[in-house]
Amino acid sequence: MSRWKPYFPLLLALLLALALKLILLIADVVPFNSDEAIVALTARHILEGARPIFFYGQAYMGTIDSYMIAVGFSLFGESVLVMRLMQTLIYLLFILSSWILALRLFSSYSIANSAAFLAALPPILVTTYTTPYFGTYGETLVFGNIILLLGFELITRKWQRSLIAWIGLGFIAGFAFWTFSLIVIYLFPIALFGLWKHRQRLWVQYLVTAVGFFIGSSPWWWYNFNYEWVAWTSLVDPLINQASFFHRLIGFFGLGVPALLGMRPPWQPEYYIWPIVLLALVMYLLAILEVRRAWSQNGISVDQDVVRLLFLFFSGFLLFFLGTERGIDSTGRYLLPLFPLLIFLTALFVEIIKKQSSRVALLTLIGFLSLNLSGTWISSQSEDGITTQFDPITSFNNLHDDELIEFLNNNKISHGYTNYWVSYRLAFLSRERLIFSPELPYKLEFLNYKGQVVAIPYYAWLADKSSHSAFITTKHPDLDDFLRDRLFQLEVLYMEEQIGPYHIFYDLSEKVTPEQLGFAN
Repeated sequence: MSRWKPYFPLLLALLLALALKLILLIADVVPFNSDEAIVALTARHILEGARPIFFYGQAYMGTIDSYMIAVGFSLFGESVLVMRLMQTLIYLLFILSSWILALRLFSSYSIANSAAFLAALPPILVTTYTTPYFGTYGETLVFGNIILLLGFELITRKWQRSLIAWIGLGFIAGFAFWTFSLIVIYLFPIALFGLWKHRQRLWVQYLVTAVGFFIGSSPWWWYNFNYEWVAWTSLVDPLINQASFFHRLIGFFGLGVPALLGMRPPWQPEYYIWPIVLLALVMYLLAILEVRRAWSQNGISVDQDVVRLLFLFFSGFLLFFLGTERGIDSTGRYLLPLFPLLIFLTALFVEIIKKQSSRVALLTLIGFLSLNLSGTWISSQSEDGITTQFDPITSFNNLHDDELIEFLNNNKISHGYTNYWVSYRLAFLSRERLIFSPELPYKLEFLNYKGQVVAIPYYAWLADKSSHSAFITTKHPDLDDFLRDRLFQLEVLYMEEQIGPYHIFYDLSEKVTPEQLGFAN
């Protein structure tokens, strides 16, 4: 039994994380939206024989999520719950990899255990992007930990001569790059650390790593070669910075960092109540100052190579974030790679306190966890739950989805037009029996709407081919009035129905397309 004793805290952390995810899922406080529905639809189409390289409508996130979900669908059936349980599994792997990485970097079970608990009950930002499937953020966190761990071992340990290990590192890095190009934040510090440590002495190892990278990222290259380098464009365009440095600083310190520290939810600029904000500021400021003091006075022992690697990682991240368009992102999601650094910093702080008093250290850890949970609880009690939607027009839960589907089925309305945030969720929930092409605007200013890319063009073809049409809007009275005026001008009779956030124009006396309403496709 004593042999397994060091792993009990890790097991407890994993159980706490699983419990939190299950509570959120059972309470149904995380709305299912079209971003997630596209991932689910991709998985369904994989089971039908499709082999997509990227998610529909974009070329920067590989479909590893959907292939995993397809396995879950084949075993347990198609449902939102199944796909979210798959996401939960990925997050448990992140906690495990964080524990292993912390143990390797700091040679302390105590620090690794604290890091695992901090990862298990994270700030609302992390919960938001690792509970539903809004993209491959969870996989990126896992791959990032693996790259840091394996890269550090290869550069500093006896594995240096193992070409298989080096090509494995390259393959994982390449595969992660295809999954989400955000992984470059992890690749540059490892590359720079290796060059600093060994200069050109390991050029053979660097070469085989590059070979492994190209093999692992081969889906990304194949797509570029066949589709006019569109994935390359998706990678480079965000690097072309048009925002001022001042706005990027505001984005980082005013929106990104507060979201990472649990001071505000990622979907709104407003902070939580001031006691939470003040507590977060004080606790994390104390952590930074105390860790810095203890390290400068040799109060904690951290390998210099670890310090250099983490410094390169943090510096590289700042250059990436403040030097590109990612710096003005208001959600904080691109700060997720900093989350492992945050939990390591906090775990070191707890360890320093533990040397003085184990009881105070435990209370400190509980304080950080309570801070994280308070934000999660407050957000879960809001009307729209834990969402990613900034715009009130697109922020709504799933309480009326079944009622909408029943109404459409009862009135034999199977095709029509709506906005992005209705189209794909409706398609997945109805098993693609209800196809509404996403060609209506959802922004408040809609008169200059120029249309958008239809992620699944087949939906637009089906809607256009149908002999009838209907329109579904969401929480947009001005757009509803506009549609009434246009239908009146076209001398088209119609009926209306309001179901929760959904407003339906149906039973049109003749078919009308978005182009006839003045919306470009």
